[in-house]
Amino acid sequence: VVIAFGADTTVVADTLGIGFTQQYSATPFDQSGNPVPGMPLAWRTTITAVLRANNTGRVLGVGEGGALLIVEIGGVADTLDVLVLPGTTGWFPQVSNSTGVLNDVFFHSDGRHGWVVGNGGEILATTDAGVTWTRQASNTLFNLNAVWFTDADSGWAVGNAGMALHTTDRGNTWTPMPTAASENLRDVVFANPDTGWAVGNSGAILRTLNFGATWEKQNPTPSPLYAVAFFGTRLGWAVGDNGVILGTTDYGVTWTV
Repeated sequence: VVIAFGADTTVVADTLGIGFTQQYSATPFDQSGNPVPGMPLAWRTTITAVLRANNTGRVLGVGEGGALLIVEIGGVADTLDVLVLPGTTGWFPQVSNSTGVLNDVFFHSDGRHGWVVGNGGEILATTDAGVTWTRQASNTLFNLNAVWFTDADSGWAVGNAGMALHTTDRGNTWTPMPTAASENLRDVVFANPDTGWAVGNSGAILRTLNFGATWEKQNPTPSPLYAVAFFGTRLGWAVGDNGVILGTTDYGVTWTV
């Protein structure tokens, strides 16, 4: 079975605005590749809060984010990746219900689940692409400067005085994790669930290889570091004051200015 948009039978992705509709069709084929018209098709979507479909293939954009449109018949299916965009274009304000200083933001690729961290241990979360934000209990008053999630459930937040928080339930509970660092941590990144790095003041670079259970620290530069990025687990960069750029090619064991 093949989904089509008009005469286009090769469509694999599309965009739609909230409140707008789109009509798709689908054609089942037999084992010889011949179309079989008039067969009953079942249409559905993976996230009805984002996209809804009726039994004729007409879909409605409901909420911002991504969802799959699926048509099925006789145990076979075809899918279409649909990105639903807000009705307005450009940048527009969202109601955070916070008046504090917010320092970092992270969103999953679904475009709906995201977190913000800020001063005073503030953590905000959204499950509807930022339409509504809910405060999560961080159990710390230290400023939080960066947030990163390794999968749908597990995430990290780092902040002042070597603070690191970990969650395994989408932020419903955050647990402090010892880092053996006292520097203010400015950024955090994970290449996979067990391997991650954090950077901060006094050139501090922290590395974990065991899901954050323990962290190794080094200070390859006296300059404060504000951001870190990795391509895979071997190649990484950190940047900070005085134009400093550090690079590593060995998982962060050594760093070169």
